Amino acid sequence: MHASYSKYGMKPHFLDIFQQQFIGLLFRLKEHESYDRETMLQGYTLLLTYMIERMNVTYAEAIQQMRTKEEKEPKEEQEQY
Repeated sequence: MHASYSKYGMKPHFLDIFQQQFIGLLFRLKEHESYDRETMLQGYTLLLTYMIERMNVTYAEAIQQMRTKEEKEPKEEQEQY
């Protein structure tokens, strides 16, 4: 879905910035038990990395589909005439 917002500036490199900022916020959280903190940081970092990677992949797929569709449309218009 976010690929449709690319014309407004929603590009994949902004997802990397989001990831960096979110991880920075996590590291500033204060937990009472250091083990719990490390486990939480590892878990959220892994989850966020997976989410960002999936969003990058689906973005690339959506852009490719848009380009393929745009390439087919002019050919279809020419065939009508």
